[in-house]
Amino acid sequence: MKDDVRILTEKLLQQAQISMDNFQETLLKDGENDFFSVVKPAVEEADSLIDEWKKKTAQWIKEAAPKYIHISQVEAAAENLEQLVLQSYYKDSKQKRFKNQKESIDYFLQSILDELS
Repeated sequence: MKDDVRILTEKLLQQAQISMDNFQETLLKDGENDFFSVVKPAVEEADSLIDEWKKKTAQWIKEAAPKYIHISQVEAAAENLEQLVLQSYYKDSKQKRFKNQKESIDYFLQSILDELS
């Protein structure tokens, strides 16, 4: 169980970084990303990973009862990451808010990895 949560958490950290890189590229592009060929497949892929992580992490929390990590935080982080992935494809997303949201996600995911160590 711990190994599954660790692997999925590391994948989500990578996904957050990919979203940040994608956001930077989107800002430099002319025009918008095509929803059906670019945005939708990327969001669906991320959503499936996030859903699996959420289930495994909730189960781990119930079993291990970590002191500083709670299921409500997992749900909030999952929702924030879903939004991050989606917003990374749109220029009208605010840079500061996007960066702060990514840092918040990174902090929480890293705290899970620290707890698993």
